[in-house]
Amino acid sequence: MPGIYFRRTTATRPPMVYKPVGLSQQIRAGDVLVISDHANEDAGAQPCVRLLHPSDITDYLNTADNVTLGALGVAMHGVTADTSGVATGVPDPVTLKGPKVAFPLQSMAQAVPDEVGGGHSRVLVAYFDDESWYGSTLLETTTINEDLIGTRVGIAITPASGTAVRPLRYQWSTAATVKIGAIVGVNKADPLFNVSGGGAEVLVRVDAAYQQNFLTADYYDQSRSFAA
Repeated sequence: MPGIYFRRTTATRPPMVYKPVGLSQQIRAGDVLVISDHANEDAGAQPCVRLLHPSDITDYLNTADNVTLGALGVAMHGVTADTSGVATGVPDPVTLKGPKVAFPLQSMAQAVPDEVGGGHSRVLVAYFDDESWYGSTLLETTTINEDLIGTRVGIAITPASGTAVRPLRYQWSTAATVKIGAIVGVNKADPLFNVSGGGAEVLVRVDAAYQQNFLTADYYDQSRSFAA
């Protein structure tokens, strides 16, 4: 499923940290995550990561209680967590025909020590910061070339039908209501680079004002549930 991916950094090391997974999450590589201490993420209101949802952008990404919340970063691997926040595997596992090999670990999160305080499994998150670029296709069918450098973008989320915790498709969008960054480069090696109809990858740096790791506010009032 398309997502937003860490592509490069000028920092001395990639800005990646393991964070505890919220309850009943289905996270895929390239999903955008936020830190939340709402009760839906942990009964004890422990800060955990969950998916950025469409309702967050509509109501909370820009301001909540006059405080900017932003987004934390993107997941580097997939994990499915149960109602206790413990990894049980990965979303949409591949089914193979014929003889099968039983692996003791089905996801990377199961190989990482659990978070000490609440026993949650952890997922590796690449933080949005000033030094890093994140790539994705554009929602719009715009020809992707260097003319787009400097264009302001936000996050577009296309939800699938189903439950409140569902597959979500994340892309950059020039038409997003809340613009959180700017295009700083394009992937010239993409086969669709400079081809009419779009589809090539653009590289974006997120503004400091929307880098949740460097802000003081968590998603503490907002439930991750939203209407279909």
